[in-house]
Amino acid sequence: MPGSRISLNSSGRVTTSAGIPGSGLYWTESTSLRKRKQSGGRTEESIVDDEVYVEDLPGIAQPVGPRPEPAKATFFSGKAEKALSALFYDIYVDTDANPPAIVFEKTKAVATNFPELALAMQAVQVLHGSTNSKLSDEAFRLADDLWPKREELFSHKLVRKYFPSVIPAVQITPGIYSNERFNMKALGFLYSEILQIQKKYEESLEVVEMLSPDQLTAIAVADLEIALLRFEDAIATTEDIENEDDATAVLLILRGIAFREQEFFDASLECFKQAIAKKDRSEEILNRGLWERAYSYERMGKKAMAKKDLEKILSRELGYDGLMARLKKLNA
Repeated sequence: MPGSRISLNSSGRVTTSAGIPGSGLYWTESTSLRKRKQSGGRTEESIVDDEVYVEDLPGIAQPVGPRPEPAKATFFSGKAEKALSALFYDIYVDTDANPPAIVFEKTKAVATNFPELALAMQAVQVLHGSTNSKLSDEAFRLADDLWPKREELFSHKLVRKYFPSVIPAVQITPGIYSNERFNMKALGFLYSEILQIQKKYEESLEVVEMLSPDQLTAIAVADLEIALLRFEDAIATTEDIENEDDATAVLLILRGIAFREQEFFDASLECFKQAIAKKDRSEEILNRGLWERAYSYERMGKKAMAKKDLEKILSRELGYDGLMARLKKLNA
């Protein structure tokens, strides 16, 4: 269906997602194909089309903790917990029978019968409604009301018990998705994207800056700083970055964009070169690096180099959005 996608990234994780095309909002389920995580590995260089790529080779294996099973009410649980448990097993076990409109009906019924679960139900409505064009306006209003009450929401004992079994994912920037358990950070990323859809970039940045710092929040901050034309801030946000994984590769791409928009073209090209240097990064990220580097070459008047980068994307992904139009323009 429109807005749905399945991708396999370089860490061996299959991601299935669906949402509003172009919105950055997706409902995502993620499953690891690897049982063990690689770390401390060595690297090997190879050359493809005059580009030097570095491939990570297996290192020391370390176990990855399993995803927890959903909590479940017992005979001795209170009525509110039994209602929440039954709801979660209903809507998350049989997702086909529970589209967003049905989820809204069921959560509203639970909130009416158990007012102490009203905020929890509101959070579920924001999560499901934000990916549905008919419910998005209501979900956005609910998100505005819910975010100031986030401390109250996540301090509720049943929320702490049941929400970790739900793993929503939001596109932070093309190629990067959050995969937080449904906690305050996950809600923050979701609300940030909702604000961006409404062109409220300043408010979105304020929300992200409230979240605990890590690679994903750095990506979100840098992306928003670029949207707000704060290129010097984006350069500062992406300092001291090395290409260690998909997230750091994207940070290098964002850094390259910020340098380009200040017309520091050589610095821009160096960032893009580093970003695409490892061929085991996800194809979406490698293509984005080439796509942005082509813009730098165009600004420098090097149309042949720009065309070469775009044709590399063409060889991998014929239907890349906007690609044929850019190539046609360069060939004119």
